[in-house]
Amino acid sequence: MVVNDLLRVTKIHVDALFDRYSHDVPLQLEDRVTIIHGPNGVGKTVLLRLTAALLSGRLLDFAKVPFKTFELSLSDGSTLGVTKEKSEKDDKNILAGIFYLKSPSGQVETFEIKGDPADISRLASRIEAETPWLIRTGPDQFTDRRSGELLAAVDVVSRFPEYLPDRLRKRGIFYEPEWLKSIRNRVGVHLIEAQRLLRFVSLRELEYHRYERYASQNQYVETVKDYAKDLQGRISEALT
Repeated sequence: MVVNDLLRVTKIHVDALFDRYSHDVPLQLEDRVTIIHGPNGVGKTVLLRLTAALLSGRLLDFAKVPFKTFELSLSDGSTLGVTKEKSEKDDKNILAGIFYLKSPSGQVETFEIKGDPADISRLASRIEAETPWLIRTGPDQFTDRRSGELLAAVDVVSRFPEYLPDRLRKRGIFYEPEWLKSIRNRVGVHLIEAQRLLRFVSLRELEYHRYERYASQNQYVETVKDYAKDLQGRISEALT
């Protein structure tokens, strides 16, 4: 792909996130760094996860989050978005939303993922039967025994569709139109999960391992608080 064909996200917009919050986040393209800040619980992390899901093709992730409209403005003037509004004539639930691409000229492409919870539950059960490490632990809850992670049925179907037969993978909930694939390939995204509490190796252990490269991997680890206390003590000793 030629560099000139690549697109960048210029703004993230969400309306009625959690049926409560609406956000507009313009990205600082020239600075290449945008800081998103706000109180806990207003959807900062969800905003980034939805962005990554839309640009990575994990479309079923949108079934888990309540919102009215989610949009990404792109550097060519187009808008890639998802809406959960539907007309009354729909005879089946829109599972993840209506995906759309608005071009600068006003042309609109749309795509719907339709289904219902019963369909997703049946597919998740099929996947569970094919995976020895996945077990149902509730009406809409599965446990990944490798990690202990709890998953809803839609998580199971979204993450492990390769365990379904080909005829089931060709169903509408796994289909993706060419226009959506094309726009995704022109916008790269990677979400890096951060830890709220960092952990550091103690200074004594760090000095030790400089000389003992092949020492045991079971090294003593301190929390940030312990590390700061240790460092403060060393500074006090140096000043006295």
